[in-house]
Amino acid sequence: MTRAAAATKPPEAAEEEPDTNLVLDAITFTRLRETKNKVVYEEELGRQSDPAVVGTLYVSKHAVEALGDPDVLMVQIAAG
Repeated sequence: MTRAAAATKPPEAAEEEPDTNLVLDAITFTRLRETKNKVVYEEELGRQSDPAVVGTLYVSKHAVEALGDPDVLMVQIAAG
């Protein structure tokens, strides 16, 4: 097949569309430490064998203070 023919070849079967209504369960984060401008939270894992979804979350001190300076954050992730 020539390069021109390869460039104009129609795409193969289209990939399946992702589910845009997908929502993960709330993820819990516990305060780990503070840096100069951020508060660092670490994801709590249900079981040690479970893979982390996010891992470490860095949140600005300004936002943490606006939330009442919590030791625990709950985060929900949705596709959209």
